[in-house]
Amino acid sequence: MASIISILSTSQIAGLSTKSIAGLTTEDWAAFSTAQIMALTTTQMGVISTLGISTLNSAQIGVIETADLRALTSTSLRTMSTAQIGALTSDQMYALSSAQAAALTTQQVQSLSTDNLNALGTTQFSALTTAQVVALTSAQLVNMETADLRSLTTGGIRALSTAQFDALSSGQLGALSTAQVSALTTDQVANLTTTDLNALETNQFVALTSAQIRALTTAHIASLNTTDLNALTSAQFGYLTTDQAFALTTSQLSTLETIDVRALTTAAVRALSTAQLSALNSDQMGAFTSGQVAALGTDQISTMASDNLNAFGTSQFAVLNTAQAAALNSVQIANLETSDLRALSSAAIRAWTTAQFDKLTSDQMAALTTGQISALTTDQIANITTTDLNALGTSQLVSLTTAEVRALTTAQLAKLGTTSLDALTTGQFAALTSDQTAALTTTQMANLETSDVRALTSGSIQALSTAQLAALSSDQMGVFTSGQVAALTTAQIATMSSDSLNAFGTAQFAVLNTAQAAALNSVQIPNLETSDLRALSSAAIRALTTAQFDTLTSDQMAALTTGQIAALTTDQVANLTTTDLNALGTSQLVALTSAEIRALTTAQLAKLGTTSLDALTTAQFAALTTSQAAALTTTQMANLETSDVRALTSGSVQALSTAQLAALSSDQMGVFTSGQVAALTTAQIATMGSDSLNAFGTAQFAVLNTAQAAALNSVQIPNLETSD
Repeated sequence: MASIISILSTSQIAGLSTKSIAGLTTEDWAAFSTAQIMALTTTQMGVISTLGISTLNSAQIGVIETADLRALTSTSLRTMSTAQIGALTSDQMYALSSAQAAALTTQQVQSLSTDNLNALGTTQFSALTTAQVVALTSAQLVNMETADLRSLTTGGIRALSTAQFDALSSGQLGALSTAQVSALTTDQVANLTTTDLNALETNQFVALTSAQIRALTTAHIASLNTTDLNALTSAQFGYLTTDQAFALTTSQLSTLETIDVRALTTAAVRALSTAQLSALNSDQMGAFTSGQVAALGTDQISTMASDNLNAFGTSQFAVLNTAQAAALNSVQIANLETSDLRALSSAAIRAWTTAQFDKLTSDQMAALTTGQISALTTDQIANITTTDLNALGTSQLVSLTTAEVRALTTAQLAKLGTTSLDALTTGQFAALTSDQTAALTTTQMANLETSDVRALTSGSIQALSTAQLAALSSDQMGVFTSGQVAALTTAQIATMSSDSLNAFGTAQFAVLNTAQAAALNSVQIPNLETSDLRALSSAAIRALTTAQFDTLTSDQMAALTTGQIAALTTDQVANLTTTDLNALGTSQLVALTSAEIRALTTAQLAKLGTTSLDALTTAQFAALTTSQAAALTTTQMANLETSDVRALTSGSVQALSTAQLAALSSDQMGVFTSGQVAALTTAQIATMGSDSLNAFGTAQFAVLNTAQAAALNSVQIPNLETSD
């Protein structure tokens, strides 16, 4: 049956009930004129069936009023063909509600013309689903208004394929919200053109996440201009990979903010080429963290300019490891600031080769810490120039270890100034080797502190030349330890001046051994102080040759101890001058042993004064040989004490001449022992004066034998006392 719609007026159409509208057939809807479509109310429009909607032609669609269009259900809208959708005007598109916009099928969305698409408002665009956004063609995207693009959800933006995303213009990308930028996939970011990337605004760059930053290609990184680089936050710089850091151009690096340089990871810093590092200025280098400095490779360290290296602070120098320190070149080392040099660890300083260490200036050497000094290798020590060595301060020199002191060359030691030598401790002087000590100049020796002289080892003392010893003052010689004195060689002893030798105290003379004593010369011996002479051991005195012993003065002889006297050899005794012999005191003479007494020559005995003779004991008189007794002068005989006369042996009595016997007084004769009387020869008896003979007592006469009695002469016999 034919539709009656065509005969209805617009008023009649507007008066149709919603039930009637809902019941209209497709044939009815096809019969609607554009005027009748326009007459429909919004209520009527809302009940049109989906079949009815799908029947409407483009002309009918195009005249639907915007309010009526908004009355369509989402289902009705979705049933519209792409042609019907294409028939909608811009005003109609703009009138769609957010729900209607979100209800459009992907085919409908994809079919929208640029004008219709752009007719949608930002509210409608914000309602588009990710599926709808994905359905947009490149042509649609490239013509999308920036405000509409900003309205898309982050999910919608993230859903765009890389091909779709690549279709966006730089202007459109620059319009993205920070939320949209943050939502981009790493693939989308990686596929950005360098132009598009540089089109991003500062706030957009700031919005890039760590994953997005890492998704940037090296080409991206290398293309970033100064504005873009400066837009990145320090946190974002911290996200850069090693490849990305390596991709930064020298121009880019030279303009990086110091906070951004400081944000680079240690791996990123390690990835920088030497050219890149060279592009950094002093301020940038100075901003390096301790971790970044520690991460630098040896190749990076060795190629740094001195200005850049010196831009590091002390805290940065403090973290350089041994490998890094060893990589420093001669130019860098020579230009290190003293504060930075002091900041290097002892291990770092120790890692330098001697060639590197030699590059330090005197000022730098003077700036080294005591810890650094004590950590130096022996090779480093041995290669220090004398100028540099003398540049060291007292505390530095004191910090030299025993091994370091021993590492000093003889040339270095010979050039040490007085101040430097005085700075060394006694412990360090004790560490000197014999070769080192032998290298000290006479000037140096003369200026040594007495405590330092005393600290020298026995080996060092033995190594001193005669010139070095001669350079020592009396005060210096006077502090020699017993061990040092005992270590002196005979050659050293023999060449010492009397002043130097006399600087020794009694304790020092007491340790001189026999060989040393035997080395004393004829000038030294007579100039020995008596207290020093007395301090010599008996063995040392005994070791003196007769020639040496003969050089002793009478005062020196008189100063010898009884122990020394008793230890004299018979040759020494036999070579004493009569002056020296008579200079001996009572206790000294008493100390002469029997062997020493017998060693006295007849000439010596004949010159002995009364005091000296009186000092001899009866035992010593008993030790006299017949020759010695025979050598006594009549004066000496006349002054002998009766106990000494009585001590003479029978042989000594027999050896006495008639003159000697005649010199004896009655008291002396009267003490003759029976043995002595019995020993008298007939010649001695015959020549005795009556007074001498009568001095004998009855006991003495009783022992005269027949020969002795027969020898009595005619003068003696008539004068004999009756008791005798």
